[in-house]
Amino acid sequence: MLFAVGLLIAVTILTQIQTLALGLLKTYTGERLLLEFRSGLFAQMQRLSLYYHDAKGIAESLYNVQYDAAAVQTVLAERFIPLIGSAFTLLGMLYVTMKIDWQLALVALLISPILFLISKFYRRRLRGGAREVKKLEKSALAVVQEVLGALRVVKAFGKEEYERHRFVRRSFEGMRARLKLALAEGKYNFLVGLTSAIGTATVLFVGFRQVQSGIITLGDLMLMMGYVTQLYDPLKTMGKNSAALQSYLAHIERAFALLDELPEVQEKTNPRSLVRATGKIAFQNVSFSYGQSN
Repeated sequence: MLFAVGLLIAVTILTQIQTLALGLLKTYTGERLLLEFRSGLFAQMQRLSLYYHDAKGIAESLYNVQYDAAAVQTVLAERFIPLIGSAFTLLGMLYVTMKIDWQLALVALLISPILFLISKFYRRRLRGGAREVKKLEKSALAVVQEVLGALRVVKAFGKEEYERHRFVRRSFEGMRARLKLALAEGKYNFLVGLTSAIGTATVLFVGFRQVQSGIITLGDLMLMMGYVTQLYDPLKTMGKNSAALQSYLAHIERAFALLDELPEVQEKTNPRSLVRATGKIAFQNVSFSYGQSN
């Protein structure tokens, strides 16, 4: 009895230690990746010309480093890994259902092309909506950066209320874009759930006809329905992760677009080595007057 209690406590402690270690490893890996990526973005910003920064604005660069870079960590740690897990679960459930009744398994898979078409259609819409949201968020951030950078001028001319309204207007546009994106995600998840329900109902109908024909037993049908439900769960999880992934991919697109920017002055691959140079500076036809009369 004491041995069993001690074993239970030991297993619990080891499980908690494992959970803690995995959490620390996940956090360290994600933060290290984020640090390296942000460092690369910051180095690229310093390589780019003043013309680029004048055209894009400081808010664009701040948004790239603070928000766009963080999407890499989120995609790998919170979206991509669960997506891989769902894919392996799907393959396992597919194998089990095939072993039980391959005909019902094929019926269950009939919704796969429909889910693929829904995902393909909404992927473009969600990605485009996410790009628009990031653009409007950056626009609102630009107002804050401009006002704080010229706060003395704003106060001198009493433009605080005007700038506040400008910030609210741009933020409201971003809010509307986020609501529109959330509505599109809701429609996508609704269609995925509805398609899965239709697939489950179809399997139940075909399976019930097979029970009436004596091909399978009622117990086999109940077992099959349980596995079909588990088969659709990873499909729905993959669909939801794919929808949420589009917003983060829009961030990553912006970050890599910055990394793809070429400096205005290109460094040669094999530059000529310079030797010590000597020379002099001469002023010709230089005057320090405003005209002939001065």
